[in-house]
Amino acid sequence: MAGERTFLQVPPDSTGKRVRMTHTAEIFYQNGVPDNYNWGIGEMYRTTFSDGNVYTIHVHGYHRTSATTGVLEVHYNKTAKYDNLTPTIGANIIDEDGVTVRATVQSSRDVYINSNHIIGYDNPEYGVDVDPTGSMNVRFAEGLPQLDAFGKLRVSGKTILGDYIFTSTLSGDFARTQYGGGTVTHDTTFNGLLLTTPSGTSTEVGNNREKKAQYTSNTYHHYFPGSSHLIMMTAAVGDTGQAGVVREWGYYDDDNGYYFRVNEEQTSEAGDNFEFVIRSSADGNLREKRIARDYTKDYLWDSGTSTWTETATITDGWNGDPWDGTGDSATTMSLTSDNIYWIDIQWLGAGRVRFGTFIKGERTVIHQYYHDNNNGLPHSQTGALPLQFAQYNVLDQTVTSSSTLKVWCAIIATEANIDLKGLGRGQLETFTATFDPNNLNDWKGTNDIGKGDRIGVTSDGVTGSTTTLTVPNTIVDTGAGPFIRAGYILHLEAANGGSGTLQMGTVVLEIVNSTTIIVDKAPATPLTGVEDIRFHLHVDDEYNLIGILTPRAKLDGQTKTNRTLYLPQQMEAMAYHADGSDAFCEIEVYVNPVLSGNATVLPLESTATPAGPFVGN
Repeated sequence: MAGERTFLQVPPDSTGKRVRMTHTAEIFYQNGVPDNYNWGIGEMYRTTFSDGNVYTIHVHGYHRTSATTGVLEVHYNKTAKYDNLTPTIGANIIDEDGVTVRATVQSSRDVYINSNHIIGYDNPEYGVDVDPTGSMNVRFAEGLPQLDAFGKLRVSGKTILGDYIFTSTLSGDFARTQYGGGTVTHDTTFNGLLLTTPSGTSTEVGNNREKKAQYTSNTYHHYFPGSSHLIMMTAAVGDTGQAGVVREWGYYDDDNGYYFRVNEEQTSEAGDNFEFVIRSSADGNLREKRIARDYTKDYLWDSGTSTWTETATITDGWNGDPWDGTGDSATTMSLTSDNIYWIDIQWLGAGRVRFGTFIKGERTVIHQYYHDNNNGLPHSQTGALPLQFAQYNVLDQTVTSSSTLKVWCAIIATEANIDLKGLGRGQLETFTATFDPNNLNDWKGTNDIGKGDRIGVTSDGVTGSTTTLTVPNTIVDTGAGPFIRAGYILHLEAANGGSGTLQMGTVVLEIVNSTTIIVDKAPATPLTGVEDIRFHLHVDDEYNLIGILTPRAKLDGQTKTNRTLYLPQQMEAMAYHADGSDAFCEIEVYVNPVLSGNATVLPLESTATPAGPFVGN
C-alpha cells in the first residue's frame, strides 16, 4: 500500500484512524569526497532508489562521524515518499550538478515527526504558515499586520506632509502644463481631476510630448531620514486601451522619483503594460527603471534626440501579488477602476521601494525593489519630491481618440509622529539694521508722533541751475529740526510765479554746509527761489527694510533647485538707543511679498559657519 509515510495508524483500528505525521529520513553515508565535505543545507542532491530510478533528496541537516562518513537528514522526493521507496545501498550520492559524486549510501531509515497543525475549523486545508526563519504568519480579520518601509509595525501615527482632495483643481497648490490640446480640468460629475489629451499624431521634434496634460504640486514634500515615506493616491485610466498614450501618476519630477505608468503600447486593460518606474539623475544622466509584471527594463534619456534608449532587459518582473487572479488576493487588475495606489520608500540614499494597491480593504504589495549592487549611487537623488499626474501622446504615433486620466485624492506622509514646528534646519539667521534717531520716518504721511514721524520740510528759498543748490540755512541740519538729510527727495509743490521745474525723482546726495546741497539731477529749468520745494522721505522709505529670508535658488556647488524645507520657529527683535534711552520699534512681516523700487543690498549675519542657504537681497 502506498502513502504510509504520511500517516500513523493507531491500533487496534488498523484500517481506520490515521494521525498525520511528517516524514523525514536519515541516510548513513560512507566514502565521502572530499574529506570533511560540508554538505549544503537546503540543497538538493540525487541518488538511486529501490525502483532503480534516480530521485532528488533535500538535505536539511547532517552529522559527520569521521572525515568520510556520517548521516544526512533528508526529505525524499514525493514519488519516493508515497511509493515507499528507499535509497539503494551502495548507490552514489551525487551533487546538484548531476555529475560530482560526494559519497555512497551505506544504509537508511525512516523518521517520523509528530505534526501539530493549527488549521481552520471549516477547512483543514487552511493552516498556519511558518516561513524559513520560523516566523508564523499571523493576520487579522481585515488583513495582515502592516510594516512600514523601515519594518516598523503600522499601528497608528503618521505626520501628513501634504493632502489633496480634488473637489476643485486646487490651482493654488499645483502647476498646470497643457499644450497641443491637452487640458487639466475639474469634473463636477465624478468630482475629481480630469486630464485629457486629444486624438491625432504628435510631431513636435524637440519635446516628444506635443499633446500633453500635466499637473504638479508646488510643494516638494520633505523627507525625514529614518522614517518611512508613504504616498497614496486614487486614479483611474479613462479607457480600456489606447495605443500611443502614456499615463503617469506618482511622486516624481523631471529628474527623480517613483511613479505608476501605463505605457504607450497599452491595447487592453489586462495590465501587461502597467509599469512601476524609478527615475534618477544620480549619476548625472537621466535614467529610468521600468518594472512590469514579466520584465524589468532600464532606459537612458538622450537629450540630443529627445528619446529613451533601452540599455538593459531582464526577465524578472513583479515579485509580489501579480494582480492577475493568481496571487493571494485572487484579484485581476482593472486600470479603469478607481483604485488606491501606494508607494513607500526608504531613502537615505539607499533602501527599499515598494509599490502596491488596496484590494478589498487590504494593503497589497505588488512589487518590492531592493537597491542592491547600486554602484555607490542612490535610487534617486532625493526623497523630497512633488506629487505629479501626467498624460501625453507619444511622438509620431497616431492616437485614434481622445484619452483621459481621472484623479480624486492624494496624500504624502512621513510614518512617524513628528512635530513639524520643532524641526527644521536648526540654523539661526540674524540681520542687523542701524537707525539714526534723528532720521525718523513719516509713517504713511499721517504725522503721527507715536509712529516716529519725521515732518517734511517745505522751502521757497531754493535757487540753482546745476546739481549744486542753495537753500536757506534754517532747513539744513544744524542740530535742531526741522531739517533735510541726504536721501530726501525734492518735490515741486507750487511755482508761486517762478519758472523753475525739477526732474522727476531728484534726490539729495550730500549736505555740503548750512546753505549748500548737492542733488543727483539738475533742475529742468533753474530755480529762482520763489517756488515751493518740498523735501521729504520717499514713500518707499517709510519703513526700513531689515531683511529678507529666502532660500537660495540653488545651493553652492549644485545645479539643482534647492528644495530644502525651512521651518521658521520664532522671530526676535531688539531695539536700543546708543545713549541708553528708551527705544521702540514696529515690525511688519510679509509672506511672499512683491518688492519694487528697492535696490537695498542687505548684509547677512549667521551663527553658522559658513553661512546657510539664505540670501540677503
